Amino acid sequence: MRIDVKKNTIMGTIAGVTNKVVVTFFPFIMRTIMIHYMGTQYLGLSSLFSSILSMLSLAELGFGTALVYSMYKPIAENDTRKICALMGLYKKIYRIIGTIILIAGLLLTPFIGLLINGEVPTEVNIYVLFWIYLLNTVASYFLFAYKNSLLVAFQRNDISSNVSTVLTAIEYGIQITLVITFRNYYCYAVVFPLFTVLGNIVRSIIVDKMYPQYICKGSVDKEERKEIYRKTFALASHKIGNTISTSFDSMVVSAFLGLSCVGIFGNYNYIAMTVMSLVWIVYYSMTAGIGNRMNLNSVDENYKDFMALTSFNNVVLCWATGCMLFLYQPFMELWAGKENLLSTNSAIIFSVYFYVYQSRKVVLVYKDAAGLWKEDQWKPIVGAILNLIINIVLVQVIGINGVILSSIISFMMVEIPWESIVLYRCYFKKSIVEYVGNQLKTLTICLPCWAVLGLLCGLVNATPVLSLLMKMGICAVLPLPYLWIVYKNDRHFVRVIEKAVPQKLRKYM
Repeated sequence: MRIDVKKNTIMGTIAGVTNKVVVTFFPFIMRTIMIHYMGTQYLGLSSLFSSILSMLSLAELGFGTALVYSMYKPIAENDTRKICALMGLYKKIYRIIGTIILIAGLLLTPFIGLLINGEVPTEVNIYVLFWIYLLNTVASYFLFAYKNSLLVAFQRNDISSNVSTVLTAIEYGIQITLVITFRNYYCYAVVFPLFTVLGNIVRSIIVDKMYPQYICKGSVDKEERKEIYRKTFALASHKIGNTISTSFDSMVVSAFLGLSCVGIFGNYNYIAMTVMSLVWIVYYSMTAGIGNRMNLNSVDENYKDFMALTSFNNVVLCWATGCMLFLYQPFMELWAGKENLLSTNSAIIFSVYFYVYQSRKVVLVYKDAAGLWKEDQWKPIVGAILNLIINIVLVQVIGINGVILSSIISFMMVEIPWESIVLYRCYFKKSIVEYVGNQLKTLTICLPCWAVLGLLCGLVNATPVLSLLMKMGICAVLPLPYLWIVYKNDRHFVRVIEKAVPQKLRKYM
């Protein structure tokens, strides 16, 4: 079966963007209400618990990704029996994982207070709150989360996104009402597990109707199980490394600087993660389609698509980073207030973090689609250890800026070079010189663009609201003609236009 990559990517992107607007808008409103009604300490608690539970979720180890990858070939070959067997294996593994996370969370409960430096809100019991967050985390493992693998493997992320969009809007609507009415954090927290259960039930019903032929029956043969476990073992190091790199940030800030700092750091990180996820939607929507093509098309054809997607990513990256550099701090001042601001340097470092992190996404998409996890399984561990060491050292020297810088250093010194070389050496079997040259060229294109934006934004002198609107206009519009002039004759970017834009519209472009 050949998946319609273009159609499913478009549907997935539209649904993903709609979902991201909803899951960005409502949490944004929720965080705003929490700041003004309850204080940044409560936001700090939320960030801390989320980080701790991300660490506990390491028990998943990457089984989900390995099993979805294992479905690409049987889907291409219409092998219903194997898909059913994989579903059954997935279900059993997820029940075991849920049990492990639950037990680990209960054992960790007495030590939660040790991760908090300074005062805790007196109105709440941090242990009861942690149990609520723990229940929210394990609920999916015991219900129907395994069925979502079919939607991912068939590149129907739009279905899952649409369900999430509707339920998230209702969920946050209820939470906002409860917080404003009762100003009680328990009322806010208990809604999470209730909607996690509801979301799993709704997705299960939809999957059963769309794919009634796929039920949990049969068994995966011994060799297939060995291959899945081999890939899972390789993925485990990626999972551990990535979780340490991301989740330890809030925990380090909490342990050294306190809950209020975690809340402020979380606000800035929330904006950066939101922009990243908006850009990531397109690539996530096409991952299954790329995996499908890798089983059907030649390596040379896939390489051309890879370079085309890289050029597209670079254009988006240049534009988005320019917006972040000059809109981050003015936006945070209006949203959170001057008392909850980090320094301008922090906003710049967050923008650099966004650029560095996002620059590697296309490589990661193709690595995942090709199943190249074993080939660089020690990369995330080495990167995470370096990140954690620099994190703990720098946070005591330069505070929050050290936490962000540690991730940038780890990405640039370890993760980006390592994963790029693995993709080129093990799948494309080409020299990496063209890719490195392309990325360096992108940076030389971006720097003058950002310099001009900085000069123009520096000339803006108005009230905070009007100033932000004027800078938004400058940053959103002015880079576009510049980037079009620079990239319109780039053969890789032209390939994207040819594949994505209808021919009738292309002649006008």
